[in-house]
Amino acid sequence: MLGSRSTGVVVAAAGVAMLLSGCDSDTGSGQSAPPSSRSAASVSSVPTAGNDEPGTAPETPTVATSIDRQPATTEPVALWDPCGISEADITKLGFRADSRTVLTGTDNSGDVSCRWQSVTGKSEVTIVATRKTIDDFKQGGRYVDFSAVTVAARPADQYRAAQDTNKIGCYIGVTVPMGLVLFVTRNLQADAPQEPCAAARRVGDGLTGYLH
Repeated sequence: MLGSRSTGVVVAAAGVAMLLSGCDSDTGSGQSAPPSSRSAASVSSVPTAGNDEPGTAPETPTVATSIDRQPATTEPVALWDPCGISEADITKLGFRADSRTVLTGTDNSGDVSCRWQSVTGKSEVTIVATRKTIDDFKQGGRYVDFSAVTVAARPADQYRAAQDTNKIGCYIGVTVPMGLVLFVTRNLQADAPQEPCAAARRVGDGLTGYLH
């Protein structure tokens, strides 16, 4: 009887030892159990960027870029300002330097112009710098009697306003890089000392150095 009890105690003690050793293998080391096969599968199924073969670096995506290129622009040649003609040159041509009237900005033409009265008060001259061409003046019928002349050693065009039936005025147009320079004369009195076209040509010849 005693031997049987002793054998049962030994078997029970061995069972307890096995249970304790199993607990120690799970928790005694302080390390978590390895992930299950399901967890490993879920991690490996996360997609990677691109469809690169194993063992190769992923391709760097190419980003198309474009640079807007603005067309080169050329600044227009500045209009010559006839209002800057020296007083000495104006006086030498028989006009009063102190009578200068600036006409620039009095209309929407964009022209630059000034006017002077003659010393006698019987005529006047207006000098205009414009971007228009002689062909612009030939259109529309506002100007007539076009003829070719030479002014300041340059080819020029002489014409009149169509409404000037008394022929008291005259236009001389000289082509320059920025457009035209116009010498416009008008006789204010019938006894003006010079015919208007002759006066316009004289003024143009006297201002040769200002034409570029």
